[in-house]
Parts: sequence; structure tokens; C-alpha cells
Amino acid sequence: MPRRHHVKRRKLAMGSAVAGILLLVSACSSGSTSDNASETLDPNADLKKQSLVVSNWAAYMPEDLPANFQTLTGAKVTVTNHATNEEIMAKLTAG
Repeated sequence: MPRRHHVKRRKLAMGSAVAGILLLVSACSSGSTSDNASETLDPNADLKKQSLVVSNWAAYMPEDLPANFQTLTGAKVTVTNHATNEEIMAKLTAG
């Protein structure tokens, strides 16, 4: 596959990851009961003080995606790979 397709795939993967993270953060935020995420998220928050744990399937995303996200945001990223959906759900429901 030509190099430009790899670049497009990486950008798409990075954009998808960021969008998913933003959805997760807005869904898990506490405090305000507002449905408007812009009212509950602090756009000036220091992401370097945050951490992110990603439960994923092995080889599902580019290997350098977590490091790139960490470089862009400063947030620490930990990836935990699982073989099946059931493993991921068990991990999430266990606490």
C-alpha cells in the first residue's frame, strides 16, 4: 500500500481515538447534570495530570498511537490488550 494511504489511515485512527476518548470523558464526567459537554468539561484542564487506560484487542490499532497521543496531549496512556470482547467486559464490570 502506498505511503500516503498509511498516513491517511494513521490520521483516521488518531482522530477516531481522540473522538472516542472525548466521548468517554464526557460520559464519565461527574458534578454537573447538564447534557451539554461544553458546560461540564474544562477546556483549560492540564491533561499532563491525567491518565488514560485503553482496553483493546491486540494489533487492533497502530502500535505508535498511544505514544503519539501521549506526546500530543501529555496524558499518560496505558494499553491493556485482550483476546475477546468477553475479556474486556469482564475487566470493565469487575471494577
